[in-house]
Amino acid sequence: MKFGINALKNRKLRAILTIIGIAMGPATITALVAATGGFANQATSQFNKLGTGTILVTPAGRGVTLQVDDQVILSKLDGVKLALPFFRIQATVRSVSQTSQASIIAIETNQLQELFPGIKINQGSLPNDGEYTAAAVGYNIAHPPGGVSPELNLNQIISFSYQTNVQRQVTTQTRSLAIKAVLDQFGQGLFLNPDDTIFVTLASGRLFSRTTNYAGIYLVAKTPDDVTNIVEQINGLYGNDVRTITVSSILSTVQSVTAGVTNLLGSVAAVSVVVAFTGIMTTMFTSVNERVREIGILKALGTSKRGIMFIFLAEAISTGIIGGLVGASMGSLISYFVASTLFAGGLRFGGPVGGPGGGPRPPGAGAAAPAASITPAITPELFLGAFLLAIGVSALAGILPAWKASRLTPVEALRKE
Repeated sequence: MKFGINALKNRKLRAILTIIGIAMGPATITALVAATGGFANQATSQFNKLGTGTILVTPAGRGVTLQVDDQVILSKLDGVKLALPFFRIQATVRSVSQTSQASIIAIETNQLQELFPGIKINQGSLPNDGEYTAAAVGYNIAHPPGGVSPELNLNQIISFSYQTNVQRQVTTQTRSLAIKAVLDQFGQGLFLNPDDTIFVTLASGRLFSRTTNYAGIYLVAKTPDDVTNIVEQINGLYGNDVRTITVSSILSTVQSVTAGVTNLLGSVAAVSVVVAFTGIMTTMFTSVNERVREIGILKALGTSKRGIMFIFLAEAISTGIIGGLVGASMGSLISYFVASTLFAGGLRFGGPVGGPGGGPRPPGAGAAAPAASITPAITPELFLGAFLLAIGVSALAGILPAWKASRLTPVEALRKE
């Protein structure tokens, strides 16, 4: 090892260039794999917020409705824990300090925590079934981002206007709500973002929308394993009249796609490893040719073929150790830049399918929520794997030149100019 390290010190420029070539492989692999891994982790986290046992059932088109009878039927399916119908109203919300677009979701508010596992109440309490003018507002509604508008408080009155379509007559309605609860920050879910939503009771939604047709029904399975069986039962009952969207199937698709992207980017990064392999081998052959007399002296002093071979392998491995550490470290830093550019759009999920009454979604409904930031998945296994890869490639690239050096005879080496 001492001979190998001294050889690197004596040829600093060449050693630095070789180390840079080696470092490119681990850096590229670490950066790309960490960035795509972070995207996959963020996607899994976002989907899990709604629960992998959640199913959304919505009408498949005009003329198809979901009503109370459908809720009863779906709630009795094998494996269903809970059936939560909802109304959806896209409204312009006005308070003393601000005007904004928001989704109003009418649902059984006492079951809200079943639908969004982990959601918490920051202030107040959820509205009861008999409270037609009470609301629970999402975190971003009560605390407008940027601090431009004042925050909303409990018992404050907000008014909203929206359009209804009853017997093909479109009218604009205006209602008022009192804030009874402010929800804690939750984050983007698959079907809607609770932070940007106003929740009212199911009876309020029926009154506001002036219809008995639900926009959809959420089903909560007893276990994630029951989801496939529930979907098959729904298809058997309704055929093509309804659409079913499951968190688990979408999550599985996202994980499959991200795994494919990770493998593709890893393969691309492997090209840099091949380049590094070629560069190390070239450097080592050059080193052997330059140090023929040194090899001859060592052999004349009694150094064995194995000793000569290990001297040059030590030089290659030392280069790999330094290059691996530099590459894996730089790749960890670069992965943040890759995540911010390659996945600049973040994760964006729209609102639930269907507008009030199960009809087409009105303009602005389900608008994309703010993108979730991507944190690269830099794991000890990834860092260590990239580091060991650099050492392994360096050792392999140094074997042939080291073997060539060990085969030289003392007489041939000493008379070499």
